[in-house]
Amino acid sequence: MIGWLGHKIEYYFGKRFAGRRIDYITQVVPKGTFHAIKMASNVLGGGEFLIVSGDDVYARDDLLKVVESDGLSLLANETISPERFGICKLDDYGYLESLVEKPKVFCGSLANIGVYKLNQKIFDEPVIIGPNGEQLLAPMIGTLASSHKISVIPATFWHPIADLNDLEMAQRIII
Repeated sequence: MIGWLGHKIEYYFGKRFAGRRIDYITQVVPKGTFHAIKMASNVLGGGEFLIVSGDDVYARDDLLKVVESDGLSLLANETISPERFGICKLDDYGYLESLVEKPKVFCGSLANIGVYKLNQKIFDEPVIIGPNGEQLLAPMIGTLASSHKISVIPATFWHPIADLNDLEMAQRIII
């Protein structure tokens, strides 16, 4: 899924990268992460698929853990600022129980960091619309957790990018 400046991504990676075909789908008007996934549903096939937030940096091994996990899963990381992120609440067995978006009252410190292994079941969930009209994926995953086991995999590294300083640091990390 590409959007603003997507042509640069397409130019850089081309039609194939690391031996894999790349299908580009352009989300002209940003209407949320779930909207983007819906737009790509015809190329996702009927099985599992990986969603990775394009504006954060993750450890390769963490992404592989998600890909290789059994069933549905998401990547999470401990944070000292839970009020800035969606927080994963776990059940007694360590599976996702719910997601609380930017909690005002402390309910945990395990941040949902935007990496998901999902399947077609997400398309059966009621679409949740945010205040800006965006179709929100994270709360839909929270509702999916009420009827399906979703593993929460701890990340070893995560660098969120929220401003120019974060971006500059990410460039130093990657290069």
